[in-house]
Amino acid sequence: MAIPSPGCSKPPPAAIAGTLLNETMRWEEPGLPAVDRRVLTYVPTAGKESAPMPLVLVFHGWGGGPHLYHEKFTFGKLAEEAGFLAVYPEGLSDVHGAWYPKRSWNTGDTTVEKIDAPTEVCDPKEVTAKGVCYQSCIIKYGKCKKCSWTTCYDDFAFIMKLLDDVEKRYCIDLSSVFAYGCSNGGVFAHALARKAPGKFKAIAAGCGAKPHRGYETNFTAGGEPVSMVLFQGGEDWTIPAKTPKPHARWWDGYIYASDTAVRKAYKDYNKCSNQGPRPFVQPPHVHSQQMSCTEYGYDCAENSKVVECEFRGGHDLVLGLGANEIMDGPELAWNFFCEQAQLRENCRMRQYVSLKLHWLLESLSRLPMILAFASVLCLLNLLLLWAHRRSMRCGHFSPVQTREEVEESPPAALGCKTTSPVGASEQP
Repeated sequence: MAIPSPGCSKPPPAAIAGTLLNETMRWEEPGLPAVDRRVLTYVPTAGKESAPMPLVLVFHGWGGGPHLYHEKFTFGKLAEEAGFLAVYPEGLSDVHGAWYPKRSWNTGDTTVEKIDAPTEVCDPKEVTAKGVCYQSCIIKYGKCKKCSWTTCYDDFAFIMKLLDDVEKRYCIDLSSVFAYGCSNGGVFAHALARKAPGKFKAIAAGCGAKPHRGYETNFTAGGEPVSMVLFQGGEDWTIPAKTPKPHARWWDGYIYASDTAVRKAYKDYNKCSNQGPRPFVQPPHVHSQQMSCTEYGYDCAENSKVVECEFRGGHDLVLGLGANEIMDGPELAWNFFCEQAQLRENCRMRQYVSLKLHWLLESLSRLPMILAFASVLCLLNLLLLWAHRRSMRCGHFSPVQTREEVEESPPAALGCKTTSPVGASEQP
């Protein structure tokens, strides 16, 4: 049953339904300069209705931006089809002198050293890339730590404030709030699941996103269950499925929990009692990049689940497009969210009925061209058949006719052209 947010008591914002809003939110925290945080919000056409909408927060990867996810990665199209509110916060790039924006998310384990961490999050001897020093980290700690690679602003507090504002402004179903993130954004989605499990029903971690080793078990004690699906590329050398061996040429030196450890952490937290894994059924349109999904955690508290989808690819989203022109990664994540919030009928019906209607209309628009093509083929077949029969009757016989049967029908009587032998005289 839907739990309406405070925004449901106000008239629906019909004037902005179907549009992408580009807004800023003033953010202040002690000891750091105030900043304007950019947030994109897409209100689907269904947002004109008074029914509470599901909410999906989409977090970009390190150095990325929100527009890419709404447009190229088809979250906007998916939000419109499925009828959920899509919110795209933007990470901070408080790096002076950077020649391109280095937007990032402070996940809690990206700005630490061994002295305040359960384990090292990087191996300084193996780090091959120069670290990025954010001004907020210099202000907070006097220097940039050896393993730091993101901003030091409190992004968790920022998102909690953003959620509060969104719930007051729009009519949201508080039992259907989800988070999707790629890479650094996916690591941040894990952090939200661990720190605020009561806020999020489920998360999806794209681009192989996993917490740094030692942080995957830091869940809030006594918190509500939270489902998780992980998308892991088999050729991901940025956040690999397993920690690489020392001195691996492709390794950048940062240490992440393995996919096995992350699955186990969620299974333990969600009190899953199943013994072995089982296949996870993918939606009809999702079939790209040789992706296979496995349900590692089920029979869990409040029907929560732990799923991992492995695909042929690297450190990226699952980019394949189905017949509905929605990328497979976002679509499968949404399907997973719907199931976990028990919105299967509402969400999937709204999505797939629309998709089937789109397919039907598209097919009807092509019908005249198909009929014209079929008519031409039919006419050609009739002409070929007529020519074939005429040639058989004019002296060429088919395999099923005897020569005697052919000779019984005079050519002239059949409309065939006859000629006299050369030198023969005409009879009077």
